[in-house]
Order: sequence, then C-alpha cells, then structure tokens
Amino acid sequence: MKVIAANVAYIQKKDIDYLKQSDLKIPEFIFYKVFGSNIDENNEYEFIKFTKRNEIEYFKNLDWIIDYNQVKNLTDEKIVELVKETANELNRIAEKFNKMSEHKKEKHLDMITRCELLDYKMNSLRDALWFKQGHINMKMPVIFDYQSCYQNSSEKKKLKSLFEKKKTP
Repeated sequence: MKVIAANVAYIQKKDIDYLKQSDLKIPEFIFYKVFGSNIDENNEYEFIKFTKRNEIEYFKNLDWIIDYNQVKNLTDEKIVELVKETANELNRIAEKFNKMSEHKKEKHLDMITRCELLDYKMNSLRDALWFKQGHINMKMPVIFDYQSCYQNSSEKKKLKSLFEKKKTP
C-alpha cells in the first residue's frame, strides 16, 4: 500500500520487499535507499518514507501498489468489486497468453509479469479491506495537507491571520 502526497510518498515495506524480489527494474535511487532493509512478517505493514521528487514519481506510476487515498473511503462491496475487476483483467491476459504459440509466448513474457502484478494487487486490495474491517493492524502515516484546510482565499486569509503576530501600538 502507498500513501502519496505532493511532497512525500510512504510505501509499505511488503511492497518494497516484493519489488526487490521481483524481476522488475528498480531505479538505482530506490535500490540504494532500500538495500539491506530487513523486512519480515513483524514489520511488513510498516511504511518507508520517500521525499525526493523522482522517488515520489516512481511510486506514483506503479499501479500494482494500492493507493490508500483511492480506497480508504470505498465501501467493502466496492473493494470486492475492484478485486473482481482485477481478477477479470488477470484472466483475460492469461487466456490470451495461453492461446499463443510457444514462439509468441517467448516474445510476450511481459504478460506473465503483468499477471503476477495483478495477483499481487488483488492480495493488496484484500489487505486494504481487512485493514478497514480491523483484521489487520497497521499504523498509517499522517500527512497533513494545509492547503486542503481552506476552500477559498477568504478562509486562507482568516487562517493566516490566526498565526500572524499581532502588532502592539
């Protein structure tokens, strides 16, 4: 699971572990940051903080890692529906791949990788559902976006005035 804001990305250790163990290309700037990270069942739901723009952009583009901000307000039924949609996509790719000749399969091994990532995504959606239901405990990172505290410029001015020092005559 990932939690991403404008200037920070928190990525769950289990996602980092999967990334390290997969055949996916990992940019050097990510690899060196997570190399040697000890990840096991005791800390797999903890988050690692990334603050560099290239790190944040890299993780934003990994669609197989669930974005907590996109699922946190969904109903249980909607999350189950997302799991079914992901399973259907996985099955479509697998059926297409299985119908190919051996020669074509060799040229489209990326389809196997995509199926593996979709399978991982389904498990992550399950984890998100179990977290919402209280079956999994994890400490979510807190990201405070002060920009969202006010809706318009007059609210911004009010907020700003609360924090400004009053001048004494």
